[in-house]
Amino acid sequence: MPDGIKKNDNVASSSVASLAAIQQPPPMQETGNMCNNWRDWKNTFDWYLIASGRDKASDREKVALFLHVIGKVGRELYNELDITDNNKDSLNSLITHL
Repeated sequence: MPDGIKKNDNVASSSVASLAAIQQPPPMQETGNMCNNWRDWKNTFDWYLIASGRDKASDREKVALFLHVIGKVGRELYNELDITDNNKDSLNSLITHL
């Protein structure tokens, strides 16, 4: 192996490259059956969290990612939710209120 490169460094580089190849879900569709759109988008987001390794991120990071990815309609709904500030940083609470 070249000087300064350990076997684990190659594995870490490979993992980073794999994560970079995982695309985030598109924003939730705003037309059609919104119940189906939500269910499909939420499942895709859950799989994305797992596949990207972000399922282990803090709740605050997950909420930020959720709001970034869901799109404008989802962010507008979030801004209208009647939940406490403490619960706005909880992905489970956010999803329960949606």
